[in-house]
Amino acid sequence: NVQTPAGLLVFNDAPRSAWFAPYVRDIAERGLMSGYRDSSGNLTGKFGPDDPVTVEQMGKVLVSALGVSPLDCPKVTKNVSASGSWSAPYMACAEKNLWSLYAGGFVDAHRPATRAEVVTSVLEAFRVEPMDNSGSIFTDVTQTMTFGSYIAQAKRDGIVAGYTDANGDPTGVFGPDDFVNRAAFAKIMTLGIQVYGKKSRTSSVSSSSESSQSSSSVSSEVLEP
Repeated sequence: NVQTPAGLLVFNDAPRSAWFAPYVRDIAERGLMSGYRDSSGNLTGKFGPDDPVTVEQMGKVLVSALGVSPLDCPKVTKNVSASGSWSAPYMACAEKNLWSLYAGGFVDAHRPATRAEVVTSVLEAFRVEPMDNSGSIFTDVTQTMTFGSYIAQAKRDGIVAGYTDANGDPTGVFGPDDFVNRAAFAKIMTLGIQVYGKKSRTSSVSSSSESSQSSSSVSSEVLEP
């Protein structure tokens, strides 16, 4: 059971014994993720820890983590794949902020986000400027690769640790192009808020004078966090 701003939530697929349970609890108590809803908008009790987090889900969580209401977001998103959907105002806020993944408005809002994209978006949302990526922290993350400096910074800050083997020992592999499931995303967000949140009290999302699309609509495809 998780007490959230919206009331008591019960996730049937997030037992207390699971490694991700503390992070799911934290992210839910903050009101950033509430699990899946049915076509009528009712919570199903499913968090979906093994499901990949999508680009639009991540956008909503990041904008909400900054304390920004969708009513303060621009009315229209450049992203055709999100236009007219529940995620439109969040995507528009992410675009206005010039977060790398969202700025151009070309990314498929419904596709899974990669590990590199998640890490970079979290650091950008909290206005963390990565230091020079000197040396290779992971064997598959080089100094010249896109988002490499963000991944290295997140590793130094304890936000990510990379993969481990069967004995729990680090393999030195990060998997920048691998998808991120919702359990891992909850962990990255929780740690990101704990480490960077206090440094970024003021949201970088600018308010728009335009009225925004309501965020109360629920996608029939149950894609909302």
